[in-house]
Amino acid sequence: MQRLSTFNRLFLVFFILLFAFIIWKVPHEPKQSESGGTISTTLSADE
Repeated sequence: MQRLSTFNRLFLVFFILLFAFIIWKVPHEPKQSESGGTISTTLSADE
């Protein structure tokens, strides 16, 4: 039972990271050609 919950936890973390990566990647790619300076400003503001 403990092994299953650990696997589910790892799968959930992996799914969230993958989902967050897709969300972060998709809106930034088309805007890169429009304004490249905005991306670096947003990135430094997040950190």
